[in-house]
Amino acid sequence: NVIFLSGTISGMEFENSTPVAYLTLQVQNSSNVDIELNSMAGNVFANGIRIGNVSNFTPVRLYRNSEILLPVKVQFDLIGLANDIIRAWQGGVFRQTVSIEGFVNAGSVQVPISLVFKVS
Repeated sequence: NVIFLSGTISGMEFENSTPVAYLTLQVQNSSNVDIELNSMAGNVFANGIRIGNVSNFTPVRLYRNSEILLPVKVQFDLIGLANDIIRAWQGGVFRQTVSIEGFVNAGSVQVPISLVFKVS
């Protein structure tokens, strides 16, 4: 019963020639059991088009009846990101629906994660 909520962007940079963003996700545990979050990985979509990958492979303890901010790394695909910017420019609309679809290994169980962000 782990709940994931969108967090904030903590930074952006280039790693070699790959654009990277660093985000935090708010993770809540309302159960009476401590949970080990071992890893998280998924895909990032903008308006339904895949634009990158999101991940965190550093184990974190999520204590019972608590919440944490989980840092994650987003690696953008240059082609997917460029196509999305071109579509936004051609359409004259710079509003984006960004979603993350993936899995978290929590207590050795694969838990699906699905988050949606609105960016404009």
